Amino acid sequence: MKLSYIPKYDIIRLSVFFFPFCKNSIRFILKSLYAFKLLILIIVKDYTGLMNTYGKFLRNNLQPDKKLLNYDLLILKTAEKLLQKKHISFKNIIINFDKPKILILNSAIYDGGGHTEVSIRFIKAFKDDYSIDFYSTTFDDLSQNTAPVKSKIIKNSVRNYTELSKNTAIDYKITKLYNYIIENRITTVCVNMNPADVVCCAVLGLLKKYTDINIIFWNNVSHCYSLGTEFANTILTRCKYGKPITPYLKNKINAKHIPFLGSDNNINIYSTEQISALKQKLTIPQNAFVTMTGVHLYKVNKKYFKFLNKLLQKHDNIYHVFISTSSAKTKEAVKKLFEKNKNRFVMIDSVLDFDLFIQMSDLYIDSFPQGSALTLVDFIKHAKPVLIKINEVNPLKSFETYLYRNYEYACKTTDEMLEKISVLINDKQEYVKISQKVKKYYTEYYNTDIIKKQHRKLLR
Repeated sequence: MKLSYIPKYDIIRLSVFFFPFCKNSIRFILKSLYAFKLLILIIVKDYTGLMNTYGKFLRNNLQPDKKLLNYDLLILKTAEKLLQKKHISFKNIIINFDKPKILILNSAIYDGGGHTEVSIRFIKAFKDDYSIDFYSTTFDDLSQNTAPVKSKIIKNSVRNYTELSKNTAIDYKITKLYNYIIENRITTVCVNMNPADVVCCAVLGLLKKYTDINIIFWNNVSHCYSLGTEFANTILTRCKYGKPITPYLKNKINAKHIPFLGSDNNINIYSTEQISALKQKLTIPQNAFVTMTGVHLYKVNKKYFKFLNKLLQKHDNIYHVFISTSSAKTKEAVKKLFEKNKNRFVMIDSVLDFDLFIQMSDLYIDSFPQGSALTLVDFIKHAKPVLIKINEVNPLKSFETYLYRNYEYACKTTDEMLEKISVLINDKQEYVKISQKVKKYYTEYYNTDIIKKQHRKLLR
């Protein structure tokens, strides 16, 4: 498919874009320096520097609004110039296939959180049906070394596992990944990339322009702008009603809605003894009402911790488990926010057996100001109610849409959250009713067999 490039006068637009309406002088200076650096790199034809600079800027500028510049096409054009200087050329390639050969393309590997888990669940669902390879560009330092558990799970489930060293030259990374896809006769690339990964973006652009390979973009970071969507055959959104929530994607006609794959239709039920042992290990009384949050720290703020402190002040029988990998210094700083209640705020690093922790808990309290989608889904699978604070200021960070319409425990204020938790603690019938409703919704909406059929239609 031929792509129309941005004309040369866009170099001027590129510089102008960063100047108007800056709110403060520091921001103005930083954007001016960035624009000046880009112009110099373009003039001297330093395409390696240009590619790296795009990546560095976008890491800190992934706002969800529609961009004035098409970064995807700019990065593709830069990649072509970069590789031409290395005397590497590309020819149009048609991949003949009898059966799909799939590549899962990740930017990084995490032992915690939901992003790597999305890839793992897809692999587990289809590993007996298709040939699946896994490839990581190793964005930052997040590799098999920093995620030994999840990378081992992937290695044991795929045909081939490949990852590049973080410090590998960018032109080598691009050519290595592109050639891997062609040489292995990959027919479909499922993209689970970091929004600012210029290597993934460049390769997707080359695949789109020079091959007929099917590109399915998993829009897992739906609350911000991401590179790569321009080249997708299908943009897979997890949001309900089939519409992406990010404004720059709202007019894309190739967006399709498929819910998250569950970890399995079956649940490993832990014994009362196992749950009791975990409570004892965490110094939680056996009869306590356990609330839980599992999230990266960047998704919460001081208002969130103040709310938890009020909750613990109001209910002596609540113990809150906060799961998030952080330094000892950070844990100490967070603990101080809880004053007299710090013994009932249990802060631990990310855990591998998250299902055991879910079964130990009574209620999930979603993070705010930014929510967590996949974690909500995992909790309702276990028939556990979840409490959500709707982000009315920035709806893109509010994930109540992953539950059923008009969910009763999606709240607009922290005061409403406190009231509704009191209801769940004191009204056992209400607790059972909500538990049954969320479980029914999971069974009907997130059924693994149904979602597999939806995925299968996209693969070729």
